[in-house]
Amino acid sequence: MIIAFYALHYGSDYLGWSIKSIYDFVDKIYILHTEKPSYGHVSNLSNPDNMQKLIASANLFGDPKGKIKWIDGYWSNEVEHRKHVLQATSNDNPDMILTVDSDEIWNTEVLLKSFKEAEASNNRQCRIRMLTLWRSFSWHCLDEMWPIRFTFPKKNGSGCNGVCRGEYERVFHFGYARDLESIRYKISIHGHKGEWRQDWLERFEKWPASGNQDFHPVERNAWTITPYDKTQMPSFMETHPYYNLDLII
Repeated sequence: MIIAFYALHYGSDYLGWSIKSIYDFVDKIYILHTEKPSYGHVSNLSNPDNMQKLIASANLFGDPKGKIKWIDGYWSNEVEHRKHVLQATSNDNPDMILTVDSDEIWNTEVLLKSFKEAEASNNRQCRIRMLTLWRSFSWHCLDEMWPIRFTFPKKNGSGCNGVCRGEYERVFHFGYARDLESIRYKISIHGHKGEWRQDWLERFEKWPASGNQDFHPVERNAWTITPYDKTQMPSFMETHPYYNLDLII
């Protein structure tokens, strides 16, 4: 059995499309929702989402097989929030747990290839890289960071390895292709808030006048913004309200 899960606080802007990208390839989808951020910070800014918006987005493409399961709770930190999936799925006895964030969209070919490579690995966890969209669907940046997205509870190995090593065999990450209100809220609760570069938000808001170099919010000399051919995305992304925008504001 393959279980996918979301550790969710906000993110209705992409949640439905994210679920669409994995729906046919997993057996159940758990959404571990919290009204309070679990990233270590609270904010004086208003959450751009509410429960009604999140539910509407999750059901955007329907749930014909009843795969989506909601769990509401409070977790004191992000690790605790994400680890709760092991408790939530204990009766399912899953072979694989796929971690998905609400702003991540999978290409089907990459998803199936990564499933195959991850299953063949002796390691208990596997990583994959991201292709990060930037302020629209027509600009992007790449890096060599490898977040963990596959866990195999039944495997004894304790190691972790990367899957899908081709340059564009990546997950689409839309965390920086969202409106400015959401970006400001993201920063205010982010787990790396204390490391966030002080001039980053101003440069983000002024882009493209602020140039295309060195745009990672924490790491120096990372994230060069370059054009991207959005027709390479899954075709259902054409239904997204941001698809034809030159700049998301």
